[in-house]
Amino acid sequence: RFAPNIADFETWLKNDLQILRNSGFLEVRKSEEAEEVSWREYLTKKNEGGIGRSLYEIQLRQWFRAFREAGRDPRTQIYIVRTEDMHNDVQRTMK
Repeated sequence: RFAPNIADFETWLKNDLQILRNSGFLEVRKSEEAEEVSWREYLTKKNEGGIGRSLYEIQLRQWFRAFREAGRDPRTQIYIVRTEDMHNDVQRTMK
């Protein structure tokens, strides 16, 4: 859902940044729990923002928790691939 031109793209990013601010996500947090409350608030905005959706760590944290709650070890079930690794050596990365 990218905007068709740079001005629209910049507006899209600015809007997402404002939603992150309004949700409290960008405030300095003292706990993961407080950060996750803000993240859930951000998600209620039905926003497909480029900034928020690129915050992989908090999304992975939720997946890891879900796997643990299901009695699975997420380290053996989730394979995380860095773009740099794919770019440098696809065959080795995908083994």
